[in-house]
Amino acid sequence: MNDNRLRERFKVFCFKHDLEALILAAESQLISVLGVNSLAVTWTRPIEDQNHNVPPKNIVEGIFIKCGKKYKGTVDAPRILGNARYQDIAEQCPQGFGLFVDFLENI
Repeated sequence: MNDNRLRERFKVFCFKHDLEALILAAESQLISVLGVNSLAVTWTRPIEDQNHNVPPKNIVEGIFIKCGKKYKGTVDAPRILGNARYQDIAEQCPQGFGLFVDFLENI
């Protein structure tokens, strides 16, 4: 990269957890997809501070099991996140996703 403008715009963003952290941040959409009225929140907030020994993916899978369903990330994640506002998720996940959103909004 010989162009300094590209270097200034190149940023690396990483999630602390799998995509399921964003699903936990989209709680109302998760509730809707599961067809329940509410969920008992058993995860850490902010979500990005969740214990790595109990990652968000395990929590999401457990929630689905409690609701009598099987979590399939390739199907369920787009259904949940597709109806969520990215701004709400960024607010719930400020350490990784929120920074990424801020960067994109300020380009």
